[in-house]
Amino acid sequence: MEPFFPDRIIRENQFTPEEAGMDRSKEFRKNADACSEIADAQQSGPKKKRFERLAEGWSDLADQQDWLDGEPERKRSAKEPPPRAS
Repeated sequence: MEPFFPDRIIRENQFTPEEAGMDRSKEFRKNADACSEIADAQQSGPKKKRFERLAEGWSDLADQQDWLDGEPERKRSAKEPPPRAS
């Protein structure tokens, strides 16, 4: 059995800034937009509500990722729902 070296694990798992999440908020916003488009295509009912909730969740994740990355708080567009109160 090979000896355990934590420093080797850390070196092998180094990420570029992009891989570490610098562009993740953009990905999350694209997912939110896609979910919003699907929700808009639904007439009504549980499917529409489900995709609206998914869009809100992706948007919240994007905001949290921006916060983690130290980005300033951005203004939501009129189409985006306001953040839920915790």
